[in-house]
Amino acid sequence: MTKNIQTILTPFLTISYMFGLRIANLSTDLSKLWFSFLYMLLVWLIYYFLSTRTLVYSIHESYPIEYHICYWLEIFMTSLSIVFGIYHNKKFQNCLKRFDIVDNTLLELGTVIDYDKLHKKSLWIVLGWFIVVISLNSITALFVKAEHDCDILTAMIVVFTRNYSFHINAIGDLTTATILG
Repeated sequence: MTKNIQTILTPFLTISYMFGLRIANLSTDLSKLWFSFLYMLLVWLIYYFLSTRTLVYSIHESYPIEYHICYWLEIFMTSLSIVFGIYHNKKFQNCLKRFDIVDNTLLELGTVIDYDKLHKKSLWIVLGWFIVVISLNSITALFVKAEHDCDILTAMIVVFTRNYSFHINAIGDLTTATILG
């Protein structure tokens, strides 16, 4: 039984945490907050290692300068999203609490909100996002494999690193869209 907006957003917030975009709400304990920061640092160090690896970088070298500009702009936007996500985390949690207060007030006034339906909708949105990510990465990996004559694992790593920022920015946008309506 879904009771509040926090539960509705759980799939989005979990994915955002797993991909290093948001702080996990484990508790108010300071040690767990540091664990969350260390996890984010680890995720982004792994991403940095994969994106600057020699084999991946050699495939990236064959792309025109416009691609590199867009790639680094996307990395910059993702970095800003992370910094703002950390900085505004407390405000975001307070906003969710205020939404919960408004929902409780509307419930007392007689407006019925079907949280289970909204939770299922958010699960379907996350599933759709996941299917799109897998499809785009698979098709692009086959193209990279054919164009650069490399094995499929290398092509998947290249495609994953190239599209990582785009995909996690999309899940951040979907989280905001779910909050708004």
